[in-house]
Amino acid sequence: MEPITACSVSRLYGKSFKSYEHVKTVTIPSTVTSIDNGCFEKSLIEKIELPESLITIPINCFRKCIELTNITIPLNETRVIYGNKIFNNQPHFN
Repeated sequence: MEPITACSVSRLYGKSFKSYEHVKTVTIPSTVTSIDNGCFEKSLIEKIELPESLITIPINCFRKCIELTNITIPLNETRVIYGNKIFNNQPHFN
């Protein structure tokens, strides 16, 4: 599958990728500073790379992402909101 390129995106809105079944790997571009609650909820993604530009990781961001086994979180000032609830009902991270 060809990568989707979105150079000017600064925010991923709530449930943007909810229940996606065909996207397995996601690399969020460095232009993104905000991800809304439940953005990837119930998707079948397996791997995601978050950019250093990301300010917060909200509650339920990866809720019920049962295939997610690999996540890259940058070592910067990214704030994780609500602790483990970003992975709510996610078997590999709870």
